[in-house]
Formats: sequence, structure tokens, C-alpha cells
Amino acid sequence: MNFVKATRNIFQLTTKIFATMFNEGDGKVYAMIGAFALVVGFAALVSNQFALVDKKNANNLAHANLDSVKQSLEIRAAKLESIKSAYEPLKQQDDVVNSLTEQKQRVTKSIEELKKAKNELSNDFVQKVKKVRASSAGIEFPQLNLMNGQVLTETKIKAVSDTEFTISHSGGVARVSLLNLPQDLKSKYRIGMIPMIDIDKANLLSAPLANVNPGGSLDPAPATKTTSFKMSELTAQNNKLVSQRSQLELAHKSALDRATSYQNIDSRSRSNGRITSLHTAEINQANQEAASYMKQILALNAKISEIQIQMNTAKPD
Repeated sequence: MNFVKATRNIFQLTTKIFATMFNEGDGKVYAMIGAFALVVGFAALVSNQFALVDKKNANNLAHANLDSVKQSLEIRAAKLESIKSAYEPLKQQDDVVNSLTEQKQRVTKSIEELKKAKNELSNDFVQKVKKVRASSAGIEFPQLNLMNGQVLTETKIKAVSDTEFTISHSGGVARVSLLNLPQDLKSKYRIGMIPMIDIDKANLLSAPLANVNPGGSLDPAPATKTTSFKMSELTAQNNKLVSQRSQLELAHKSALDRATSYQNIDSRSRSNGRITSLHTAEINQANQEAASYMKQILALNAKISEIQIQMNTAKPD
């Protein structure tokens, strides 16, 4: 509105100036034409100034947008660097897992090969023991002292297996309880021993005692076990529990070593400013396993102590 008013005032002033310069009638026309030309020139100048102002504003806006884009790119670059930093420990963890997986595969393969070799050796040993048992028929003993105190004379082996030991003696033929056999015969023919039987499934050691009478028939076992058999039974139980404890101790040590390894990895990550919850979870799991193994070890220690007390208090026959 001010621009229009200013233009009109300039036009009127210019008209008067040119009218004064040209007094005649044609002079007024020329004055109006000149005034119009001047007004047009002034309007063009003012319009150009407005255009320059618009361009300057547009340029400032473009600079502002450029700064905003630049700032956004810097933020994204920082986020990308943060992601890269977080990726490094994960990559290291993945490398460790891959390495452990390869080691596990190698160990598993070695275990399978060892099991196969063990089975082959066991089968070969079993066949040899069977041959020794088969060739024992006809072997004579002037005297055979049984574990229950009985003494048989003029004895001759007739058959030996995992379930029977048949002999002939001065009083006839009898099948001797495997529990009553002397230890040297048990060892020679691997009676109730690995690999001839699975020790966890050996029912022979829990079978009732039987006596051999001169007529060759079997008498019922005594109501109470002899001290020698009781000591043998306690020793077997003690050895089995000690073996289980040794396995648990190895598992306990392995769990503690695993927890220590992950604690070292976690400490290095924290010193480098990288914190991950994966290490914490692995540490907690390993510690829980170690605690569980220790609980079982303590329980076995109590059972072993109880059995050893019974062994110490047992009196010889």
C-alpha cells in the first residue's frame, strides 16, 4: 500500500515538473509520458530489489537446510560407528563359538574312535576269557576252600560261566555259589568282573549265598551275611561312589574354568568400553553348574564317610 502511494506521489510530482518545463499543450503530453517512464523505471528498480531480497532469503534457507542435512549425516555417522563398535565384540564372540564348536567336533570324533577301540578290545578280551573258561573243564584241585568256610576235596571243574561254577568233588557234583568262590578263581575266570558283565547290572553279587553239602545239593543261604562278604560289598559301594565323585570333581573344575574364561573376556570388553549381557549370562550359567556339582560332591562325601565308618567298625570272621 505504501509502495502504491509512493508511486502515485512520484507520478504527480514528475508530471508537475515536466508540465512546468513544457508550458504548451503538447508539453503536458510529453510531461505525462516522461513521468510515466520515470515511474516505470522506479517500479522496475523496486521490483528488482524485492527479487534480490527473495533470492537472499532463499539462499539463507538453502544454507540452513544444508546445515541440517550435514548435522543429520554426522549423527548417522556416529550411530554407524557405535554399531561398528558393538559388532566387534560380537564378532569376537562368534569366532570363539566357532572355535569351540570345531574343538568339540574334534573331541567328539576322538571319543567315538576311542569308544570303538575300547569295544573292540573288550570283545577280544571277552572271547579270550571264554576260551579260558571253556578249556578249564577237567582241571583238578586236591582241595577247594570256599568263602563260607567249607572245604571240598578231590574237586574237578566241570563248567564255568557268568552264572555258574559247576564242580565234582568227593561227595558228588554241585553248583557252587559264585559268591563263595575264592578270589583267585574269580580273578582267573573274570567272575562278576568287567568286561564280562556291566558292573551296574551285576545281579550276581546281590544273589543269596548257598552252601554245597557233600551230597551235591544246594542249601539255603544263611540269614545273615558273613563279615567278608559285607566288607566286599562295602568296598564295591565305596569304590563306585569315589569314581562318581571324581567325575563330578572334573565337571566342577570344567564349569569353574569356563566361568573364569568368560569373566576374562567380559573384563577385556569392559576395559574397551564394550559391555554385553551375553558374557554375564554365560558366567552365571557356569557358576550355577559349578554350584550344582559341588552340592552333589558334598552329598557323595557324606555317603563315602558313612560307608568308611561301617568298614572300619566291621570285625573279621
